[in-house]
Amino acid sequence: MKYRNRTKDTIAAKLPRWRAAVLFFVLLACLAGLIGRAVYLQGIHDDFLQEKVISDIAELLK
Repeated sequence: MKYRNRTKDTIAAKLPRWRAAVLFFVLLACLAGLIGRAVYLQGIHDDFLQEKVISDIAELLK
């Protein structure tokens, strides 16, 4: 039984160059948004998280 080289036979999904670039920049923008949100919540506006922890502890102690 002869085996063929499957690397030549596989069908790869090929996007047009502009669509791949748009998809890349959309994903990059989403990542930047998540990083920005994390920096905002943990560094700039950390009062929200402190209040959340205090309220959670108060609920636990009841």
